[in-house]
Amino acid sequence: MPSFDRASENLTVIIGNSAVLPCFISNLGDHKVAWIKVANMDILTIGDYKVTNDDRIKLPQGYVSDWSLSIHPINEEDAGEYICQVNTEPQIISKIYLQVQLPPKIIEEKSTINPGPVKEGSNLKIYCHSEGIPSPKVSWYFRKPKSKNDKLFVQNHHKVDQIIHEGDTLIIRNITRHHSGVFECIANNSVPPAASRKIKVSVEFGPEILVTNEKVEQIIGQDARLECKIKSNPLISHYWMLNGQVIENENYLQENKAKYDIFTFNQNDFMTVSGLIVKNLTLTDFGKYECYAVNGYNTSKGEIILKELIYRRSTTTKATQSRILIYQERLKEQKSTTSKSTHPKLHRKNLNTSKLIKNYKVSEDEYIDESLKLDNLFSSGVYRAYPSINLIIILIFTNIF
Repeated sequence: MPSFDRASENLTVIIGNSAVLPCFISNLGDHKVAWIKVANMDILTIGDYKVTNDDRIKLPQGYVSDWSLSIHPINEEDAGEYICQVNTEPQIISKIYLQVQLPPKIIEEKSTINPGPVKEGSNLKIYCHSEGIPSPKVSWYFRKPKSKNDKLFVQNHHKVDQIIHEGDTLIIRNITRHHSGVFECIANNSVPPAASRKIKVSVEFGPEILVTNEKVEQIIGQDARLECKIKSNPLISHYWMLNGQVIENENYLQENKAKYDIFTFNQNDFMTVSGLIVKNLTLTDFGKYECYAVNGYNTSKGEIILKELIYRRSTTTKATQSRILIYQERLKEQKSTTSKSTHPKLHRKNLNTSKLIKNYKVSEDEYIDESLKLDNLFSSGVYRAYPSINLIIILIFTNIF
């Protein structure tokens, strides 16, 4: 009497691989073995004859008792219950359930493709639904563009390239500009390959203007450079104004040359630098310059004051020169009183004090103020033994150094 050498069992195979459905029978004799797929009751084989036209199905028959069924490659439709049956009275059967594992797949119609622009401060909800066998687990990552001044987006204490959320739906409340970037969902069920989707998020906000130098000074005839830094997304337009008039090169010509040079460059994703060069300054160019930035949310303004830079030079009057001569005489007197000293420091070469003082120019007010300080020093007699030091003191107090 025929009998099965193995009990019924389940078999799990990844799609695309091979599956061998085991069926080992002892004492088969003249009986026949048939393979049947239960789902549609298709007869696949009878004995060593293959009934189905499916070229993927074979009976290897490694030895007499081996009636296993081979399927290669496995596809999704192969999953289900199979029966290995012997035509005895009554019939004996061995059931095998074949599970076909499928890698994850993103369900397009249930997932976010492009959320569009998002206003700063609002809430964002994006979806990433997937399917596969077994059911995939969805993890979310934030891929922020790398930029010099960018801050890392942190949610639940996770940073860039770490899982920030698990589940089909990601909700970001009170979104900020630092959430701009790419959110990637990855569905994984340990059956390769994993499925992923990247969702680009752009957070919009009104322009903000930063002026690093609110007052610029320059002399007449030179060029002046003014700059405003604009944070905005998007940046629709920006322009400069002087005394209520918009600055445009074609409206301001000087000897057939543009009076102004307006330039811009992007510093990072949200920062734009707007610059204005005012050429060949005249008196009418000084005043208050305003830079404006505009988008659909609001308008922002920055102000820069351009002032004339004036150099002031000191003058030397006759009264100042007479004061210098008085101190020269005092130095000569001190030299004569200290020339007999045997102190080694007094044998140093005397400085040509007259020449130094005559060549030095100071304003009268500065000289009189400092001379009063020197009067006190000389009258104290502290430095009488060192005429060269006296000269150094004079030079220090008159701001030579």
